Amino acid sequence: MIHLLGLQHRRDEACLVLGGGVGREDLPLVTVIVPAYNVAPWLPQCLESIAAQEYEHLEVIVVDDGSTDSTGDIARRMAARDSRFTVVSKPNGGLSSARNAALDVATGEWVMMVDGDDLVPPRAVSDLIAASRSGGAVDVAAGAWELFNDGEAPLFLSSGTTGRAWPWPGRERRHDLFLSADEAIKAIYYQDGRLTGSACARLLRRTLFDGLRFPEGKLYEDLAIAYDLYSRCTRGVAVTTAVVYGYRQRRAGSILNRFTPARADVLDHLDHLHRRLDTPPVGPGLGLAANSREIIPAINARRLAAALNLLTLAPAGNEYAALRARCFDTIKQVRRQCIANPYVRTRDRLAAVASYCGPTLLRLLARLSRLL
Repeated sequence: MIHLLGLQHRRDEACLVLGGGVGREDLPLVTVIVPAYNVAPWLPQCLESIAAQEYEHLEVIVVDDGSTDSTGDIARRMAARDSRFTVVSKPNGGLSSARNAALDVATGEWVMMVDGDDLVPPRAVSDLIAASRSGGAVDVAAGAWELFNDGEAPLFLSSGTTGRAWPWPGRERRHDLFLSADEAIKAIYYQDGRLTGSACARLLRRTLFDGLRFPEGKLYEDLAIAYDLYSRCTRGVAVTTAVVYGYRQRRAGSILNRFTPARADVLDHLDHLHRRLDTPPVGPGLGLAANSREIIPAINARRLAAALNLLTLAPAGNEYAALRARCFDTIKQVRRQCIANPYVRTRDRLAAVASYCGPTLLRLLARLSRLL
């Protein structure tokens, strides 16, 4: 059962700090979704960073996903103090389940995802709203991240500057961008630094989620719906260089820092998408979308990258032999196309060339490259 607390909002008190001359009727409501499971040490700072947004016309839905610590109590105290906050309490179901529960009750024109152990700069929503209006109406407005270590404060809190920017440190964007739906999809799957598939660090029109939800019980849930989500962006995607999100790197044993069999979910998502796009529907008058064939090389580039990563991370031994074999089979399927594709990342193309020497040498070279 899902319980709701504090669903009323003081919309008539909303105020926007984007510059003068903006009336209340022009303020789009932004729903901030905060999935939270056992994040009591970090949740207060996360919620305070949202409450302190210069853009005040928010509804904030904190989903207590069956926490066994004081996460729920922290969220309820915030809801009692600030009527813009709502608490959804539900049995534990994972990140996708928590996000989906919030999407089911969200009412904002825009949706913003913030994980319960992360932070947002004071102007995060303001900068994204400004980006969404900079070149006319768009369906997604995305920004940059700052990565910071647990126990440290992100630079944007202390100095107004930023540290390591995401995506891809060392390849930070220098100019704001506008991407069509096709360009956005290619940027995500080619991992070219213009846009990531993450649901965080962006505003997404709530209508993009009509009939679309995150897959529950799976990892890489953002990537799983990225194609369907961005293919709906008929008005395009605005990408700003402004840092709008602070990603806390914590817990050396977290899923991002260790191998688990569940990480193979990324191959499941990508293989399923490839089959969808590569198999024309059967029936009179039905055919593959005109742009789908152009997207397939980008999907294969991401399949290559995922298979290389998993092949490198999977431990030796019989327990993961089938997974390693699957990864190498995927590499063999796409390597010829990817080697010839200039849009594929150079390191992945080089690894694809090395794959002709066999999986053992490829694993060795890949592991050595991580040490350099």
